[in-house]
Amino acid sequence: MPTRKFWLFWILLPALLLTQSCDKGRGILSSRPKGVLSKKEMTGVMIDIHLQEAILRSGKKPVIKTDMRKYARSEYLKVFANHGITPAEFNKSLDYYLMHVEDLDEIYTDVISRLEEMEAETQGSKNKPPVTRSVPNPYTPTPAERKVLTTPSENKKP
Repeated sequence: MPTRKFWLFWILLPALLLTQSCDKGRGILSSRPKGVLSKKEMTGVMIDIHLQEAILRSGKKPVIKTDMRKYARSEYLKVFANHGITPAEFNKSLDYYLMHVEDLDEIYTDVISRLEEMEAETQGSKNKPPVTRSVPNPYTPTPAERKVLTTPSENKKP
């Protein structure tokens, strides 16, 4: 005869797993590893990084070319500090999202939309660009049309 603890265990275990799986990407069953930024956090960091890139490329701040790398590194460290992350956390997150292209596409769609909104605000435009989501293109070009190298898996014909 099963004991009360046995039944309690088999009732609580599925409940625990269910609640953890609904924990916004941080639960036991999450595919996103611990230490990887959420999409929202990554979007904010990427927006700030692209703004810093624009400042660096615009030449608005006088920096000698030899000091450019050091200056850029210090600016990126400021971005990371503002978001409360380390460069290692950012690199781990970037590596993760590079392996999960669909998520990276969502992040960059949001980044581009927000940067376009910011540009419209700075130019005094009252017509903000519409927020668009990327839709997969039903047409897939061949490697020759893309003019890119093919991977061994692409070389195999089905």
